[in-house]
Amino acid sequence: RRSLKEGLALVRNAERLQPQSNKYYFDTEGWVLYRMGRTAQARERILASIRLMNAGMGPAVSESFFHLGSASRDLRRIKEARWAFRTAAVLDPWGVYGRRSAKALAALGDAGPESLDSPPPIP
Repeated sequence: RRSLKEGLALVRNAERLQPQSNKYYFDTEGWVLYRMGRTAQARERILASIRLMNAGMGPAVSESFFHLGSASRDLRRIKEARWAFRTAAVLDPWGVYGRRSAKALAALGDAGPESLDSPPPIP
């Protein structure tokens, strides 16, 4: 727990010092919050990160979509979780987060990342 609190303080300091990089820091902050059990706050921070990124980033953004899927799943927002996991799996099918997302989809009883028919949950 102590290292997570320290990590949270570090990432928040980095957000203040380098606001141009917040798209990455927000995801990191969200994942730390998730690991601390603060899932709803984590989801909001991860969504903020994704809003600042774009799908053109390809595999780089798949980690954030995996994080969003994890938080959404734990909050029982299953449709959103499936969408986020599918997106990560499509953006990075052979990478770490694409493979983790495919496994998470399978655990949710989903056939796989073939389609992204649901609109994104990001306003």
